[in-house]
Amino acid sequence: MNSKEIMIKFNINDHVKVKLTDLGKDIYLHQYDRINKVYSNYSKTILTPSNPKVDKDGYTDFQLWELMQLYGPHLYCGAEQLFEKNIIHLLE
Repeated sequence: MNSKEIMIKFNINDHVKVKLTDLGKDIYLHQYDRINKVYSNYSKTILTPSNPKVDKDGYTDFQLWELMQLYGPHLYCGAEQLFEKNIIHLLE
């Protein structure tokens, strides 16, 4: 590690916050579509879609693992932004 690097310990269970773009909000809203389609033939229980909870400053809070699980498949070089300016804020 060179002198300009800073190492921070951050657990995947710790919380982060992001400002979701319209695409990010849409992915959040439709995250259960595939599961509901598959299980609708076997169960009366359907996972209810919901919009992300946004705080007064426009941020949505996630545990880091939740953010990675939901948005990881949509993140690649050249992908449309899911978070404003591609910024993830680490919370203490």
